[in-house]
Amino acid sequence: MGNWDSYVMLEGDEEVIGFWNDPYRPQGKTLLIMGEGFDPRMNNVLKAFVDAKVDFECKTIVYGDYNKSPNAAMVQKNIDARNKLIESGAIPFSDHHLKTGAQRDLNRGVKFLNIEMKSLIEGYDNIIVDISALPKVLYFNLVKSIYHDAGSKNLYIVVSENAEIDKCIRYINLADDLEPMVSFNPGIGLEAEPERIRILISLLGENGTEKWSKIIGEFTPDEDFPVVPYPSLNPFRTDSIIKEYHELFNQEDAKDNIIYAHERNPFELYRMLSNFIKSEDEILSKIQEKACYGIALLSSKLLSVGALLTAMENPQEVAIYNVISRDYAIDSIDFDELNKKSTSFLMWIKGDAYND
Repeated sequence: MGNWDSYVMLEGDEEVIGFWNDPYRPQGKTLLIMGEGFDPRMNNVLKAFVDAKVDFECKTIVYGDYNKSPNAAMVQKNIDARNKLIESGAIPFSDHHLKTGAQRDLNRGVKFLNIEMKSLIEGYDNIIVDISALPKVLYFNLVKSIYHDAGSKNLYIVVSENAEIDKCIRYINLADDLEPMVSFNPGIGLEAEPERIRILISLLGENGTEKWSKIIGEFTPDEDFPVVPYPSLNPFRTDSIIKEYHELFNQEDAKDNIIYAHERNPFELYRMLSNFIKSEDEILSKIQEKACYGIALLSSKLLSVGALLTAMENPQEVAIYNVISRDYAIDSIDFDELNKKSTSFLMWIKGDAYND
């Protein structure tokens, strides 16, 4: 597994596009994989690539029937904008429809996608996964499968980040059948590992208290280590999140267990969590105890990449918990105006940067 203590991450359209237009970057055929949905950030990276005349092909992962969503108009607006960008840039484009079955089971579709991954990326040298409009269960599995199937290919993650937009999106109609994420369950259920100390690492973000309650009901941790975003662009965001999760922070030792993570650096979070797990394992081994770790995804997609890398680095100890939301309630706000403040990030996950 790759070691990301030394990493490559670029912030802002100018740096991201500058990298792709640099003649010394890894050359070859490039594929951009993206999703589709209501999120106004869906097309930000695509637009930047088209405007800069980057040479690439595009594939969209399609799942579900957005026409049945209360946010169908927003989805259609984004799809229309994407199609115009694809046409204006003459970008080779295709859809990949998940095989979800009659029940539209996203987890089933993810399992099929993992099986099909080699054929999807065949013939490409650079794979870019744009997670801006992909659900976490999809992009976690996409990145993990591509990482293992990519061989010598270069793998990147891109995302358009905006914490203020995240704050305006509320989760409704949460799934009840909670279990560790597909492909991120090392078999640490209570029945399988009853003697292990259960440590929950909660990546906290806005509007996630109901999800957190569901996760602790399933994982039943012996101890909870909350991760709060700090530093943050909004100097009041950390305090606001701590107040929102008052039930968590009213627990004994919760405030002493806080892990502060830069809201815009998932590699730093990865390093902190990996070192934390290593340290806990070393301490527990001296008293002949073992731990299992659950990571609760309640934060931004950007920061969640740190959890993804941690789970990939520790596949036998770390389970990922993510409560699937069947729909979303959107605050009444001018998303187009707010989206102007979004920032693109590129993270190099595998390839030439790590081959030395």
